[in-house]
Amino acid sequence: MVRRSKAADSRLISAIIMMLTVALTAATASAHLGHSHAGDGRIPGEPDFKRIGQMEFDFHPRARAYTYKRGPDAKPQWYHFHDFAESRSSETELPTQEEQVACATSGHRIKVAYASTADPAIPTIAEREAILNVVRRMNWKISREANLSSGSARLTRIMRVDCDASGDIRLHTFTSSGAGFPEIVTAANKSLGAPIGADAVKNLIFFDGAGPAAGIGSLYKDEAKSNSNLNRIRTTSAVTYNPPSLAPLGYWNVHTPVHELTHALGGVQAGAPFATSGNHCTDGLDILCYPDGSPEGFSYSESRCPANGYFNSSIGLPLDCEYDTYFDTVEESGEWLKTHWNVGGVENASLVIPDYFLRDANSAGIAQHVLNIDTKQPSDIPISGDWNGDGYDSTGFYRPSNGTWYLRNSNLSGPADSVFAYGGGGLAGARPVTGDWNGDGIDTTGFFYPAKGMFYLSHDNSSGGSLSIFPFGNTEDLPISGDWDNNGSETIGLYRPSNFTFYLRNANATGPPAYSFSFGNGGSDDLPVAGDWDENGYDSIGIYRQSVGEWFLDNEVPANQPVSYVFAFGTLSHTWPIVGDWNKSGTDTAGAAWK
Repeated sequence: MVRRSKAADSRLISAIIMMLTVALTAATASAHLGHSHAGDGRIPGEPDFKRIGQMEFDFHPRARAYTYKRGPDAKPQWYHFHDFAESRSSETELPTQEEQVACATSGHRIKVAYASTADPAIPTIAEREAILNVVRRMNWKISREANLSSGSARLTRIMRVDCDASGDIRLHTFTSSGAGFPEIVTAANKSLGAPIGADAVKNLIFFDGAGPAAGIGSLYKDEAKSNSNLNRIRTTSAVTYNPPSLAPLGYWNVHTPVHELTHALGGVQAGAPFATSGNHCTDGLDILCYPDGSPEGFSYSESRCPANGYFNSSIGLPLDCEYDTYFDTVEESGEWLKTHWNVGGVENASLVIPDYFLRDANSAGIAQHVLNIDTKQPSDIPISGDWNGDGYDSTGFYRPSNGTWYLRNSNLSGPADSVFAYGGGGLAGARPVTGDWNGDGIDTTGFFYPAKGMFYLSHDNSSGGSLSIFPFGNTEDLPISGDWDNNGSETIGLYRPSNFTFYLRNANATGPPAYSFSFGNGGSDDLPVAGDWDENGYDSIGIYRQSVGEWFLDNEVPANQPVSYVFAFGTLSHTWPIVGDWNKSGTDTAGAAWK
């Protein structure tokens, strides 16, 4: 890849006489392209008017931009071309770190696609793996920038991506009749659809071949901070090219896909601080900032985010310099993004704060399953279990305010599969517990009521009476459950923080504990967990230490020293630990639920 010096860029910019000016209303959409070689905004070799099926593409000389319409009565979208490459996003490689996406099969989500002019369009094994790797690297970058932008809240926001039923990113494929944006977007609409409303998607397209630029990204000029913002309820596309001259990955593994996806998510709105009319920014090294040929673009400066060895690095290149133009996970009072469209805000349904991070091994590393359950609130208590007897544990939550349970049957994002009231909002302080109380292979619900030291265990996952009601424990105890004697059914247990002691029963009835032993440091820092860590059929215990984000798991009951497993997984004080056999391996592993 050719690298130009800043001086060369300056000479090129000063040589451009005509500025790009695109006047758009809030109801029209535009598209961004990295660069072309045409001097007036025209795509080389592209006619000023083209019709593909019902879609019409027109070039407007005064605006130096194109419009296209999906039909005679459709609102036109705009896309335009610049005369020089994106200075940072097309040059700086993505970080090598990866973060699993939040998988979803419906609703707002990002569809990942491979496209080419070949028919059929089939990526090689290496290309397929490279694309999925790039998506996870993009996600790590977005997650990290969300964390940095949120300050002390330490929130994260990740990509909600279309996946198959097994939880793997679905790589769509389609054939385009050409490498231009008109051909690609027409083929994408035909193959992937262009839904609106709550089903609107963002198409993240990796085109295998050269195009007129590093990438293209379409967006709507709509600044409203609203769930009806067009960037939320309309489908847009982001395209990144892989020219053979830049083999093997072209622009795929640099920041260009993040640049174009951020456009497709609605950044940068022209009214934002440091914004240009070309939907970029001027305030320093930034994935979307550079002198883009617009009148405002020539005021570009690196004074806020300078080339000091950090901002011009793979990890350091920020998604929004100073987090005040188009991306901020926690907006400050008086900030423009507080009252306008924010790619990093809750209004953007394609980036989500994950509810659950689930790992398939009891060791440090990335989560294999990341998901959201619709309508989950911060005050809800996360739970886990095999709710339908399929051998896979999945997640859910209990809402103390009204005694309602929300259970999800797969570890993919979406609505709860089962919702029912059991326990009642009147039992203040009730602490949920789940387990297979009768050995039928299905986990059901229950709770410990500390005010009376009573357990209430339900016979099924529905509203109704309790299977077992009995006293055990006191007001400070935290409930757990497990198959402590390998008899095929689970029974209750308690962890008492004041003396860091576990009390485990082999029957769901009142009586003395079968096991009583100390483990952990006690106090509010340690939270108890239980599971079969070594696939021997016996459940044992562990604790999650919030202050250091570490798990301490033991294979024996009573627990012995040394501890069998010690590893970091979670987000310190934001983690509520849950446990499950997420992949039907026979071994229970760690899960970190956001609280």
